[in-house]
Amino acid sequence: CGHRTSRVVGGRPAPERKWPWQVSLQINDKHICGGSLIASWWVLTAAHCIFGHMEYTVKMGDIRLMHTSRMAIKVPVRDIVIHKYFNPVGTVENDIALALLAFPVNFSSNIQPVCLPEKAFMVQAGTECWVTGWGKLDERGETVKQDGSKLGPGKGLPGALVLAYKLKGETGRQFSSKWLREEGGEDA
Repeated sequence: CGHRTSRVVGGRPAPERKWPWQVSLQINDKHICGGSLIASWWVLTAAHCIFGHMEYTVKMGDIRLMHTSRMAIKVPVRDIVIHKYFNPVGTVENDIALALLAFPVNFSSNIQPVCLPEKAFMVQAGTECWVTGWGKLDERGETVKQDGSKLGPGKGLPGALVLAYKLKGETGRQFSSKWLREEGGEDA
């Protein structure tokens, strides 16, 4: 599985090969959601990112969304499996989906599967964990453009953003970060 080099915290740009399992789920070359490559055929993503029978692709091997490096590839999605208990109008419990790729990807320095823990592995409360991807930087709606740059005043943040979060699940079937906002922290 993939290997991560030194850590990046607080919204700094991620250099190439920093998080080689981070992928972009796309429709018509537009970023919909992030995901993680978990095997040569499979990508893990959120169920709320799936909008029915669309032609999804997965872009991997690149930290940019708008421009594609020579190391990046785009792979069509053959099928998507959504958790059977996911309810898009209910809570965010079971918000998980698997995307089956049209063909297996060849691993490289830019494309690696994430290291999955053993089944019995438990994360202790308060453990620092990592969230990677592209998206909003704050609740006021300041967003990262598809090329990964920060909009509005302040220093630009090109590339995939990497933020540190603490893990805290409310029901054991979901991850929640709302408590971080209440404590003045970051949100996923």
